[in-house]
Amino acid sequence: MPGSPPAERNTEPAPGLRLLSAPDDLPRTLQALPSAAARLCLDVERTIKGVCDGENGEGVRNCHCVVALSGGADSTALLLILHYLRQRLGLSLSALHVDHGLRPESAAEARAAVTFCHALGIPLAVHTLAVDELAAVWRVGTEEAGRKARYDLLAAALPSAAADWICTGHHLGDLAEDVLMRLVRGCGWPALGGMRLCDPARRILRPLLLTGKDRLEAFLATLGVSWTEDPSNASDTYLRNRMRHGVIPLLTAENPGFLDQVRDLWQLAHIDADFWETRTAATLNAAPAPPSHAEGEASAPHDGAHGAESIRLPKTTLTGLHQAERLRLFKEVLRRMGEGQARAETLLALDAAWVAGRGGTRFMFAGCKTATVRRGDIIFSGGPPAEDTP
Repeated sequence: MPGSPPAERNTEPAPGLRLLSAPDDLPRTLQALPSAAARLCLDVERTIKGVCDGENGEGVRNCHCVVALSGGADSTALLLILHYLRQRLGLSLSALHVDHGLRPESAAEARAAVTFCHALGIPLAVHTLAVDELAAVWRVGTEEAGRKARYDLLAAALPSAAADWICTGHHLGDLAEDVLMRLVRGCGWPALGGMRLCDPARRILRPLLLTGKDRLEAFLATLGVSWTEDPSNASDTYLRNRMRHGVIPLLTAENPGFLDQVRDLWQLAHIDADFWETRTAATLNAAPAPPSHAEGEASAPHDGAHGAESIRLPKTTLTGLHQAERLRLFKEVLRRMGEGQARAETLLALDAAWVAGRGGTRFMFAGCKTATVRRGDIIFSGGPPAEDTP
Protein backbone atom coordinates (compact mmCIF):
# COMPACT_ATOMS: atom_id res chain seq x y z
CA MET A 1 0.00 0.00 0.00
CA PRO A 2 1.56 3.27 -1.08
CA GLY A 3 2.43 6.02 1.34
CA SER A 4 4.17 9.29 0.61
CA PRO A 5 5.05 12.64 2.18
CA PRO A 6 2.13 15.07 2.42
CA ALA A 7 1.12 16.41 -0.96
CA GLU A 8 1.30 20.12 -1.66
CA ARG A 9 -2.33 20.92 -2.42
CA ASN A 10 -2.10 24.72 -2.29
CA THR A 11 -4.75 24.70 0.44
CA GLU A 12 -4.63 27.06 3.37
CA PRO A 13 -6.31 26.33 6.70
CA ALA A 14 -9.90 27.49 6.76
CA PRO A 15 -10.49 30.59 8.89
CA GLY A 16 -11.04 29.55 12.49
CA LEU A 17 -9.63 26.05 11.94
CA ARG A 18 -7.80 24.88 15.05
CA LEU A 19 -4.58 22.99 14.37
CA LEU A 20 -2.19 21.03 16.53
CA SER A 21 0.26 23.40 18.18
CA ALA A 22 2.28 23.87 21.35
CA PRO A 23 3.41 27.04 23.13
CA ASP A 24 7.06 28.05 23.09
CA ASP A 25 7.24 27.59 26.87
CA LEU A 26 5.98 23.99 26.86
CA PRO A 27 7.59 22.18 29.84
CA ARG A 28 10.50 20.06 28.69
CA THR A 29 10.63 17.47 31.48
CA LEU A 30 8.28 15.53 33.73
CA GLN A 31 9.63 17.40 36.73
CA ALA A 32 8.67 20.74 35.18
CA LEU A 33 5.01 19.78 34.68
CA PRO A 34 2.20 21.12 36.85
CA SER A 35 1.28 18.57 39.52
CA ALA A 36 -1.99 17.38 37.92
CA ALA A 37 -0.27 16.85 34.56
CA ALA A 38 2.61 14.96 36.19
CA ARG A 39 0.14 12.73 38.08
CA LEU A 40 -1.54 11.79 34.82
CA CYS A 41 1.81 10.78 33.31
CA LEU A 42 2.66 8.65 36.35
CA ASP A 43 -0.80 7.05 36.33
CA VAL A 44 -0.27 6.04 32.70
CA GLU A 45 3.17 4.67 33.57
CA ARG A 46 1.63 2.49 36.31
CA THR A 47 -1.02 1.23 33.91
CA ILE A 48 1.56 0.28 31.29
CA LYS A 49 3.74 -1.52 33.81
CA GLY A 50 0.87 -3.30 35.52
CA VAL A 51 -0.73 -4.64 32.36
CA CYS A 52 2.26 -5.37 30.14
CA ASP A 53 4.63 -7.09 32.53
CA GLY A 54 3.54 -6.84 36.12
CA GLU A 55 5.28 -4.38 38.37
CA ASN A 56 8.62 -4.48 36.55
CA GLY A 57 7.28 -3.20 33.23
CA GLU A 58 10.05 -4.97 31.33
CA GLY A 59 7.73 -5.29 28.32
CA VAL A 60 8.06 -1.59 27.50
CA ARG A 61 11.25 -0.52 29.24
CA ASN A 62 14.07 0.47 26.87
CA CYS A 63 11.80 0.00 23.85
CA HIS A 64 11.21 2.01 20.69
CA CYS A 65 7.56 3.06 20.32
CA VAL A 66 5.87 4.35 17.17
CA VAL A 67 2.97 6.62 18.13
CA ALA A 68 -0.01 6.96 15.79
CA LEU A 69 -0.47 10.74 15.75
CA SER A 70 -3.65 12.08 14.18
CA GLY A 71 -3.36 15.51 15.77
CA GLY A 72 -6.52 14.98 17.82
CA ALA A 73 -6.60 15.35 21.60
CA ASP A 74 -6.10 11.65 22.35
CA SER A 75 -3.04 10.94 20.22
CA THR A 76 -1.50 14.32 21.04
CA ALA A 77 -1.83 13.66 24.78
CA LEU A 78 -0.38 10.18 24.27
CA LEU A 79 2.68 11.49 22.43
CA LEU A 80 3.32 14.10 25.11
CA ILE A 81 2.84 11.67 28.00
CA LEU A 82 5.28 9.17 26.48
CA HIS A 83 7.65 12.07 25.76
CA TYR A 84 7.62 12.99 29.46
CA LEU A 85 8.03 9.32 30.48
CA ARG A 86 10.79 8.51 28.01
CA GLN A 87 13.61 9.01 30.52
CA ARG A 88 11.91 7.01 33.29
CA LEU A 89 11.14 4.11 30.95
CA GLY A 90 14.16 4.39 28.68
CA LEU A 91 11.91 4.91 25.67
CA SER A 92 12.84 6.08 22.22
CA LEU A 93 9.95 7.55 20.24
CA SER A 94 8.89 8.19 16.69
CA ALA A 95 5.49 9.09 15.29
CA LEU A 96 3.42 8.38 12.21
CA HIS A 97 0.73 10.65 10.76
CA VAL A 98 -1.70 9.58 8.03
CA ASP A 99 -3.30 12.15 5.74
CA HIS A 100 -6.39 10.32 4.45
CA GLY A 101 -6.97 12.83 1.68
CA LEU A 102 -10.66 13.15 2.57
CA ARG A 103 -10.74 16.81 3.67
CA PRO A 104 -9.15 19.97 2.18
CA GLU A 105 -7.61 20.91 5.53
CA SER A 106 -5.84 17.56 6.03
CA ALA A 107 -2.64 18.80 4.36
CA ALA A 108 -2.48 21.71 6.83
CA GLU A 109 -3.04 19.25 9.68
CA ALA A 110 -0.14 17.13 8.44
CA ARG A 111 2.14 20.17 8.34
CA ALA A 112 1.08 21.08 11.89
CA ALA A 113 2.00 17.56 13.03
CA VAL A 114 5.45 17.96 11.46
CA THR A 115 6.01 21.25 13.30
CA PHE A 116 4.78 19.83 16.60
CA CYS A 117 7.01 16.74 16.47
CA HIS A 118 10.01 18.81 15.39
CA ALA A 119 9.59 20.98 18.50
CA LEU A 120 9.65 17.82 20.66
CA GLY A 121 12.60 16.31 18.81
CA ILE A 122 10.53 13.29 17.77
CA PRO A 123 10.94 11.90 14.23
CA LEU A 124 7.67 11.87 12.27
CA ALA A 125 6.73 9.98 9.12
CA VAL A 126 3.77 11.36 7.15
CA HIS A 127 1.84 9.25 4.66
CA THR A 128 -0.81 10.50 2.25
CA LEU A 129 -3.51 8.05 1.17
CA ALA A 130 -6.45 8.09 -1.20
CA VAL A 131 -8.85 6.40 1.21
CA ASP A 132 -11.83 6.76 -1.13
CA GLU A 133 -9.97 4.73 -3.75
CA LEU A 134 -8.91 2.12 -1.20
CA ALA A 135 -12.50 1.79 0.02
CA ALA A 136 -13.64 1.10 -3.54
CA VAL A 137 -10.91 -1.49 -4.12
CA TRP A 138 -11.52 -3.24 -0.79
CA ARG A 139 -15.31 -2.85 -1.07
CA VAL A 140 -15.65 -1.41 2.42
CA GLY A 141 -16.71 1.93 3.86
CA THR A 142 -14.29 4.83 4.14
CA GLU A 143 -14.05 4.46 7.94
CA GLU A 144 -13.05 0.79 7.67
CA ALA A 145 -10.68 1.51 4.76
CA GLY A 146 -8.98 4.29 6.72
CA ARG A 147 -8.62 2.10 9.80
CA LYS A 148 -7.17 -0.80 7.81
CA ALA A 149 -4.79 1.48 5.91
CA ARG A 150 -3.56 3.08 9.14
CA TYR A 151 -2.86 -0.25 10.79
CA ASP A 152 -1.14 -1.55 7.66
CA LEU A 153 1.15 1.48 7.72
CA LEU A 154 1.78 1.13 11.45
CA ALA A 155 2.58 -2.57 11.08
CA ALA A 156 5.03 -1.74 8.29
CA ALA A 157 6.61 0.90 10.52
CA LEU A 158 7.65 -1.69 13.10
CA PRO A 159 10.49 -3.21 11.04
CA SER A 160 11.32 -0.05 9.10
CA ALA A 161 11.78 1.97 12.29
CA ALA A 162 13.23 -0.96 14.26
CA ALA A 163 10.34 -0.38 16.68
CA ASP A 164 9.02 -2.63 19.43
CA TRP A 165 5.50 -1.25 19.91
CA ILE A 166 2.79 0.61 18.02
CA CYS A 167 1.08 3.01 20.45
CA THR A 168 -2.44 4.28 19.83
CA GLY A 169 -4.48 6.88 21.71
CA HIS A 170 -7.56 4.79 22.55
CA HIS A 171 -9.01 5.94 25.88
CA LEU A 172 -11.77 4.89 28.29
CA GLY A 173 -14.53 6.39 26.14
CA ASP A 174 -13.27 4.37 23.16
CA LEU A 175 -13.27 1.27 25.35
CA ALA A 176 -16.91 1.88 26.32
CA GLU A 177 -17.85 2.22 22.65
CA ASP A 178 -15.97 -0.97 21.83
CA VAL A 179 -17.72 -2.93 24.61
CA LEU A 180 -21.14 -1.79 23.36
CA MET A 181 -20.32 -2.61 19.73
CA ARG A 182 -19.12 -6.07 20.77
CA LEU A 183 -22.38 -6.55 22.65
CA VAL A 184 -24.34 -5.58 19.52
CA ARG A 185 -22.31 -8.09 17.46
CA GLY A 186 -23.07 -10.89 19.93
CA CYS A 187 -19.55 -11.21 21.31
CA GLY A 188 -19.08 -13.69 24.18
CA TRP A 189 -17.22 -13.47 27.46
CA PRO A 190 -14.46 -12.53 28.15
CA ALA A 191 -13.97 -10.85 24.75
CA LEU A 192 -17.02 -8.72 25.61
CA GLY A 193 -14.73 -6.82 27.99
CA GLY A 194 -13.24 -4.93 25.06
CA MET A 195 -9.95 -4.38 23.27
CA ARG A 196 -6.61 -5.27 24.78
CA LEU A 197 -4.44 -2.61 26.37
CA CYS A 198 -1.34 -4.63 25.55
CA ASP A 199 -1.49 -6.86 22.46
CA PRO A 200 1.88 -8.64 22.18
CA ALA A 201 0.90 -10.63 19.09
CA ARG A 202 0.33 -7.48 17.02
CA ARG A 203 2.76 -5.36 19.08
CA ILE A 204 0.01 -2.81 19.82
CA LEU A 205 -0.01 -0.83 23.06
CA ARG A 206 -2.92 1.37 24.19
CA PRO A 207 -1.49 3.19 27.22
CA LEU A 208 -4.52 5.49 27.71
CA LEU A 209 -7.20 2.79 27.52
CA LEU A 210 -8.21 3.14 31.18
CA THR A 211 -7.95 6.95 31.20
CA GLY A 212 -10.93 9.23 30.68
CA LYS A 213 -10.93 11.68 27.78
CA ASP A 214 -11.68 14.54 30.17
CA ARG A 215 -8.32 14.03 31.88
CA LEU A 216 -6.53 14.07 28.53
CA GLU A 217 -8.14 17.31 27.40
CA ALA A 218 -7.48 18.92 30.79
CA PHE A 219 -3.83 17.82 30.49
CA LEU A 220 -3.48 19.53 27.10
CA ALA A 221 -5.31 22.64 28.24
CA THR A 222 -3.02 22.95 31.26
CA LEU A 223 0.00 22.87 28.95
CA GLY A 224 -1.52 25.30 26.45
CA VAL A 225 -1.52 22.69 23.67
CA SER A 226 -4.23 22.89 21.00
CA TRP A 227 -5.42 19.97 18.92
CA THR A 228 -7.38 19.22 15.77
CA GLU A 229 -11.06 18.26 15.86
CA ASP A 230 -11.98 15.83 13.08
CA PRO A 231 -15.45 16.88 11.83
CA SER A 232 -16.28 13.26 10.98
CA ASN A 233 -16.45 12.58 14.72
CA ALA A 234 -19.68 14.59 14.81
CA SER A 235 -21.37 12.43 12.16
CA ASP A 236 -23.77 9.68 13.21
CA THR A 237 -23.11 7.80 9.98
CA TYR A 238 -20.80 5.44 11.84
CA LEU A 239 -21.90 3.01 14.56
CA ARG A 240 -19.12 4.11 16.89
CA ASN A 241 -20.32 7.71 16.75
CA ARG A 242 -23.92 6.66 17.36
CA MET A 243 -22.76 4.85 20.48
CA ARG A 244 -20.77 7.91 21.55
CA HIS A 245 -23.48 10.50 20.94
CA GLY A 246 -26.64 8.52 21.66
CA VAL A 247 -26.19 5.39 23.74
CA ILE A 248 -23.40 6.27 26.17
CA PRO A 249 -25.02 9.55 27.32
CA LEU A 250 -28.21 7.61 28.14
CA LEU A 251 -26.27 5.00 30.11
CA THR A 252 -24.29 7.70 31.90
CA ALA A 253 -27.54 9.47 32.81
CA GLU A 254 -28.77 6.24 34.40
CA ASN A 255 -25.44 5.62 36.12
CA PRO A 256 -22.95 8.52 36.33
CA GLY A 257 -20.27 5.95 37.12
CA PHE A 258 -20.87 4.03 33.89
CA LEU A 259 -17.34 4.53 32.56
CA ASP A 260 -15.90 3.36 35.88
CA GLN A 261 -18.03 0.22 35.51
CA VAL A 262 -16.63 -0.28 32.01
CA ARG A 263 -13.11 -0.05 33.46
CA ASP A 264 -13.99 -2.66 36.11
CA LEU A 265 -15.59 -4.91 33.48
CA TRP A 266 -12.44 -4.67 31.36
CA GLN A 267 -10.22 -5.64 34.29
CA LEU A 268 -12.37 -8.66 35.21
CA ALA A 269 -12.61 -9.75 31.58
CA HIS A 270 -8.87 -9.66 31.08
CA ILE A 271 -8.23 -11.56 34.31
CA ASP A 272 -10.59 -14.24 33.01
CA ALA A 273 -9.04 -14.15 29.53
CA ASP A 274 -5.57 -14.68 30.96
CA PHE A 275 -6.83 -17.60 33.06
CA TRP A 276 -8.61 -19.31 30.18
CA GLU A 277 -5.74 -18.79 27.73
CA THR A 278 -3.37 -20.43 30.19
CA ARG A 279 -5.84 -23.17 31.08
CA THR A 280 -6.80 -24.13 27.52
CA ALA A 281 -3.18 -24.13 26.36
CA ALA A 282 -2.22 -26.48 29.20
CA THR A 283 -5.17 -28.78 28.47
CA LEU A 284 -4.43 -28.93 24.76
CA ASN A 285 -0.73 -29.54 25.31
CA ALA A 286 -1.56 -32.41 27.67
CA ALA A 287 -4.07 -34.01 25.29
CA PRO A 288 -2.92 -37.55 24.38
CA ALA A 289 -2.42 -38.49 20.77
CA PRO A 290 -4.88 -41.09 19.47
CA PRO A 291 -3.45 -44.58 18.81
CA SER A 292 -3.81 -43.93 15.10
CA HIS A 293 -5.23 -41.16 12.99
CA ALA A 294 -6.15 -40.52 9.43
CA GLU A 295 -3.69 -38.94 7.04
CA GLY A 296 -3.73 -35.17 7.42
CA GLU A 297 -5.12 -35.31 10.96
CA ALA A 298 -3.08 -33.71 13.72
CA SER A 299 -2.17 -36.28 16.34
CA ALA A 300 -2.95 -33.83 19.13
CA PRO A 301 -4.23 -30.25 19.24
CA HIS A 302 -0.99 -28.69 20.43
CA ASP A 303 0.09 -25.07 20.06
CA GLY A 304 1.94 -25.93 16.87
CA ALA A 305 -1.17 -27.23 15.14
CA HIS A 306 -2.13 -23.95 13.45
CA GLY A 307 -3.42 -24.61 9.99
CA ALA A 308 -3.67 -28.40 10.44
CA GLU A 309 -6.27 -29.96 8.14
CA SER A 310 -7.76 -31.91 11.04
CA ILE A 311 -7.42 -31.72 14.82
CA ARG A 312 -8.84 -34.26 17.25
CA LEU A 313 -10.04 -33.58 20.79
CA PRO A 314 -9.97 -37.02 22.43
CA LYS A 315 -12.76 -38.24 24.68
CA THR A 316 -10.20 -38.70 27.45
CA THR A 317 -9.42 -34.99 27.32
CA LEU A 318 -13.06 -33.87 27.33
CA THR A 319 -14.38 -36.26 29.97
CA GLY A 320 -14.67 -34.65 33.37
CA LEU A 321 -14.32 -31.08 32.12
CA HIS A 322 -16.92 -28.46 32.98
CA GLN A 323 -19.01 -27.28 30.05
CA ALA A 324 -17.37 -23.85 30.28
CA GLU A 325 -13.95 -25.38 29.66
CA ARG A 326 -15.16 -27.62 26.84
CA LEU A 327 -16.66 -24.64 25.03
CA ARG A 328 -13.43 -22.69 25.35
CA LEU A 329 -11.43 -25.64 24.05
CA PHE A 330 -13.71 -25.86 21.01
CA LYS A 331 -13.33 -22.15 20.36
CA GLU A 332 -9.54 -22.23 20.75
CA VAL A 333 -9.13 -25.18 18.36
CA LEU A 334 -11.30 -23.39 15.78
CA ARG A 335 -9.27 -20.21 16.22
CA ARG A 336 -6.06 -22.11 15.59
CA MET A 337 -7.47 -23.57 12.38
CA GLY A 338 -8.25 -20.25 10.73
CA GLU A 339 -10.26 -17.06 10.65
CA GLY A 340 -13.98 -16.89 11.28
CA GLN A 341 -15.98 -16.24 14.45
CA ALA A 342 -17.52 -19.33 16.04
CA ARG A 343 -21.19 -18.74 16.84
CA ALA A 344 -22.28 -19.50 20.40
CA GLU A 345 -25.36 -21.35 19.13
CA THR A 346 -23.24 -23.82 17.14
CA LEU A 347 -20.70 -24.29 19.94
CA LEU A 348 -23.51 -25.12 22.37
CA ALA A 349 -25.10 -27.53 19.89
CA LEU A 350 -21.75 -29.28 19.39
CA ASP A 351 -21.32 -29.65 23.13
CA ALA A 352 -24.85 -31.02 23.53
CA ALA A 353 -24.20 -33.60 20.79
CA TRP A 354 -20.99 -34.72 22.49
CA VAL A 355 -22.70 -35.00 25.89
CA ALA A 356 -25.52 -37.06 24.34
CA GLY A 357 -23.03 -39.26 22.48
CA ARG A 358 -24.58 -38.57 19.08
CA GLY A 359 -21.80 -40.01 16.92
CA GLY A 360 -21.52 -38.89 13.31
CA THR A 361 -23.09 -35.50 14.02
CA ARG A 362 -21.36 -32.75 12.03
CA PHE A 363 -21.40 -29.01 12.63
CA MET A 364 -20.36 -26.24 10.25
CA PHE A 365 -18.36 -23.19 11.36
CA ALA A 366 -17.22 -20.03 9.60
CA GLY A 367 -14.12 -20.38 7.44
CA CYS A 368 -15.13 -23.76 5.96
CA LYS A 369 -14.43 -25.55 9.24
CA THR A 370 -16.37 -28.52 10.58
CA ALA A 371 -16.57 -30.45 13.83
CA THR A 372 -17.68 -34.09 13.92
CA VAL A 373 -18.47 -36.23 16.96
CA ARG A 374 -16.95 -39.68 16.44
CA ARG A 375 -16.66 -42.45 19.04
CA GLY A 376 -16.57 -39.93 21.87
CA ASP A 377 -13.89 -37.78 20.21
CA ILE A 378 -14.50 -34.51 18.38
CA ILE A 379 -12.65 -34.04 15.09
CA PHE A 380 -12.24 -30.52 13.73
CA SER A 381 -11.48 -30.28 10.00
CA GLY A 382 -10.85 -27.75 7.25
CA GLY A 383 -10.08 -24.07 7.30
CA PRO A 384 -7.05 -22.16 5.97
CA PRO A 385 -3.99 -21.55 8.15
CA ALA A 386 -4.51 -18.77 10.70
CA GLU A 387 -2.28 -16.03 11.97
CA ASP A 388 -1.53 -16.50 15.65
CA THR A 389 -3.46 -13.43 16.81
CA PRO A 390 -6.19 -13.07 19.43
